[in-house]
Amino acid sequence: MIRFSILALLLAAGSFDSAVVAGDLDPASFAEWVDGAERPTSSKRGPAHVVWTPGGQIEWQGLKYGDSKNPGARHLRVGFKASVKIGSVLVRGGGRLSALKADAAYPGDLSKDEPWIAAERLGSGEPGDDEFALWVLPPGTSTRALRFTHDAKPADPAYAGSLGGLYVLPERFANIAPQAVPVTRARNEHAAKLTNGTNDGIWGAWDNGKEGSPAEISKENPETILLVWSAAVPLRGLAALWAGFGAAEVQAYTGPVDRHPRESMPADWQTVAVSENIRHGYPNPFTPNWFDFGKTVTTRAIRLQVTKVGTEGHPHMNGRTSKGKRIWLGELLALRPLDAQPLSASVPAAAAVVRPPIGIDFTLKEPGLVTIVIDDASGKRIRNLVSATPFPAGRNTAWWDGMDDLKRDPEAARHGIYRIPGQFVAPGTYTVRGLVRRPHSLHYELSAYNAGTPPWPTPDHTGGWTTNHTPPQSALFVPGEKPLVYIGSYVAEGGDGLAWVDLDGRKQGGKGWVGGTWTGAPYLACEPGSSTVIVGSAWEGELRLTAVAPGGQEKPVLKQKFEGGKNSVALTGLAARNGVIVASLPKQKELIFVDVKTGKITERKSIDDPRGLAYDGEGRLLVLAGKKLLLLAGEPRTLVDGLEDPQHVALDPDGNLYVSDRGASHQVKVFAPDGKPLRTIGVAGAPKAGPYDPNHLNNPCGIAIDSRRQLWVTETDFQPKRVSVWSLDGKLLRAVLGPAEYGGGGKLDPKDKTRFYYHGMEFRLDWEKGTSSLVRVMYRPGPGDLQLPGHHASGQPEEPLTVDGRRYFTNCFNSNPTNGTSVALIWRDVDGIAVPCAALGRANDWEAVKGRLPGNAKKPAMFAWSDLNGDGLLQPDEVSIVERQAGGITVMPDLAVVASRVDGQAMRFPVKRFTEKGVPVYDSAAGEVLLAGAQNPTSSGGDQALVHENGWTILTVGPKPFAPQSMGGAFRGEPRWSYPSLWPGLHASHESPPPD
Repeated sequence: MIRFSILALLLAAGSFDSAVVAGDLDPASFAEWVDGAERPTSSKRGPAHVVWTPGGQIEWQGLKYGDSKNPGARHLRVGFKASVKIGSVLVRGGGRLSALKADAAYPGDLSKDEPWIAAERLGSGEPGDDEFALWVLPPGTSTRALRFTHDAKPADPAYAGSLGGLYVLPERFANIAPQAVPVTRARNEHAAKLTNGTNDGIWGAWDNGKEGSPAEISKENPETILLVWSAAVPLRGLAALWAGFGAAEVQAYTGPVDRHPRESMPADWQTVAVSENIRHGYPNPFTPNWFDFGKTVTTRAIRLQVTKVGTEGHPHMNGRTSKGKRIWLGELLALRPLDAQPLSASVPAAAAVVRPPIGIDFTLKEPGLVTIVIDDASGKRIRNLVSATPFPAGRNTAWWDGMDDLKRDPEAARHGIYRIPGQFVAPGTYTVRGLVRRPHSLHYELSAYNAGTPPWPTPDHTGGWTTNHTPPQSALFVPGEKPLVYIGSYVAEGGDGLAWVDLDGRKQGGKGWVGGTWTGAPYLACEPGSSTVIVGSAWEGELRLTAVAPGGQEKPVLKQKFEGGKNSVALTGLAARNGVIVASLPKQKELIFVDVKTGKITERKSIDDPRGLAYDGEGRLLVLAGKKLLLLAGEPRTLVDGLEDPQHVALDPDGNLYVSDRGASHQVKVFAPDGKPLRTIGVAGAPKAGPYDPNHLNNPCGIAIDSRRQLWVTETDFQPKRVSVWSLDGKLLRAVLGPAEYGGGGKLDPKDKTRFYYHGMEFRLDWEKGTSSLVRVMYRPGPGDLQLPGHHASGQPEEPLTVDGRRYFTNCFNSNPTNGTSVALIWRDVDGIAVPCAALGRANDWEAVKGRLPGNAKKPAMFAWSDLNGDGLLQPDEVSIVERQAGGITVMPDLAVVASRVDGQAMRFPVKRFTEKGVPVYDSAAGEVLLAGAQNPTSSGGDQALVHENGWTILTVGPKPFAPQSMGGAFRGEPRWSYPSLWPGLHASHESPPPD
């Protein structure tokens, strides 16, 4: 029997009192180590920033330490003025923990492991930034310093360590709450969140419902949380983190052993702790609330009876207690005293494992990843038993429950559980087959066509380059103590739609969307003397003007919808001066003048075809209009005439005028202040396929001149995306290419790994230096060339294939980001230019073929085209069409074309012959049936087939009799195996639950 008086519980001395007080902290030793050097931290409060002490308050955002551009170890040291007895340390994030040895020199060398004693915890590896962990030090540890270590990996989005806070305990405890089963009266389906080691992003923590309990929480109507262990455990107390309630009573189960605590009687519980001063600590999720039992209590279950909701106390918390009915809890720790025992003593003995009835024995010479499948007597796979699962060297056993895995549960995403509804197999003879391989040893080499240090996005936005979705479009120089060049792009799906770099091109920061959904910063302006940047964009009938302060904080200036639908407004120029923004609106044939402070349009000026804008040194407005450059000072005066397709205008310190022009020239054209031509920058000529000339500008657009007299040009083009920097006399200084769309893609040449193909371009890779350089543009069709099919069939030539010494390319694997493409093209390499020579697929999906279909062109049809005369164009007599429904199209290494389904059959269309120029000739009516029973995809993914010369056909949608929510394989037309694949494709995978 457990007996305590309530008064004694409230007044008992706490085992969980902090081992350190504010006076113990040594600000002089509070330091971080990174890149081989020790340095002060960024905190002005010193260790009080992160260390809980009596009467203290840590910073809610925690502390980043060891931030740099390099991966590897970084350390943080918290020192004490005198030795402190420490048994346990409760942390949020932080990395691995160690303590300075008693005989080591203070404050401790952060770069060496020898002076430090490693702490342990129940759990593996470093806790994540938002994870809670309870570290345990060896018995009798007294130390003058703690060290946190974060090992940053090269592919991590950020390299800095993150410590959300720490609470130092004098005694040794283990958190055994994760060994218990949490049970709650309300929302028990989410009870596991209480012991998962995190606060689930604050607002995702367990709660008792959106509106809370039906009645107000009180002693008479408490909210109940249980922790139930399989056997009695010793406990000294609990800790509640992100506790959204104000008072609670802790009870220990004292009922009969044969009665489950969930079926207990009121007399089966004994109160062991009470607290009426519980704090949620918002906005700090790391605010420990301790429940000290006063002595060690051995029990099988603990019941937390919440008797009062918490105070709201912050504007963000208003209404969250739902008038006294709602509570929440981020994490509940159950603290087992260790005294001098090892941490392993807190781990329960492994329960007897109940194995499935059928053991499959195998022996490995060395550790490896094992795949085991089971086939029936006919050779058809009935079970994928284990897949790429690690096993040790020596004798092993894999266990089979005698069930198959042939059925699927397509509703798994809805009910949130990944489940394969197996059935027992029929009695008979079954064959086991297996594979073993060593784990892949992956290491970072380089990122082609992706600038940035590192070349991937980082949380501080200094990594990566611009956005993946659209090319750079705008450029703006902003002088100041740290002068910057801003680079903007139109649509930002990933990466930064607005980036700012120093004058050497090193990225200093950026942000994704500006002014609203999807838009980046296609137009930029800044008033003289200001560091606030004005960003302009037009999106689906809305004009967006936004002020962006240094660092990225934005403030809307104007958001205005225009009548006429999504295409009712376009923006082509932006300038700012004296508190007024000027914007070019070509569809309205006017300039509008907007007051920055009020966001109101104060003036409109009619101009035909207005484009780029700039103010000269005298404050006069320059306007590109049609093919002219106008000076608006009184009556408009033409400064420059005869431009081809001008985009933007900028001025150098001498007042000379720079105009980005396209048309047939694609140059930046320089004029004197009076409009007299001075020179051009860039090799003249329209963009075209062929060897890449870095001195040529492809679709020059935004231009800016910085304080070093460097001209920055954004080239609004995909071949390549580029920001180029020039001297004012026209010498190319440097250029930055990329980034790739959606962060990657492309193909290595299987015969030469220094050749890399992406988006119709060829790059040369230097594996030793880790660099890539553009060699040629292989394919860039002009107005008179054959135009690619539409959406999801419009990929550039990318996959290299070599047949009989001739090089070909196809786009069958890079046209559709989620599943098979409906039309696949083949190009032949003619002196470095990719020339279209064949295509096969769905006739209804390509305008070049669709117009040749009989009747109303609504019936499904399949076509094959071969460029018989070698001109790269499609003629009617080169096309064969049959009325059949086709699925995804792929091209094999021998140029045979495979359709995943043609009226329910997977088919192969071999090359019938080659013309003298090497054009493969196909016949859409002469396909070979690979297998019957091809099925339609059940989501936006799949619908592809691959064929090998050995007779195997692999499909991303399993053939009959297998479920379509599978991958599948057939041998010489006979379906042999399937593998669960319920949510293939990008969008379908958004709904897939994790495996159990």
